[in-house]
Amino acid sequence: SSRAILICEDRMKFIENIYNNLTPFEKKMFERIFYDNYDWKYCETNFNVSKSTYYNIYNKCLNLLAKEWGI
Repeated sequence: SSRAILICEDRMKFIENIYNNLTPFEKKMFERIFYDNYDWKYCETNFNVSKSTYYNIYNKCLNLLAKEWGI
């Protein structure tokens, strides 16, 4: 239905806003975490990113998304 499409469009705009507010390094990690579904161990091994950095970016994105949704 059109209502479901509007809700999906709003949620996509929220994610775009979050992505645009990140630094270039955080954008790369955002893509690796959420698009490529890499875990912290893979990122640590292949991209030389520590576990704490991985989870700091992960949590930052989730917190920004919660703020966008008004939670």
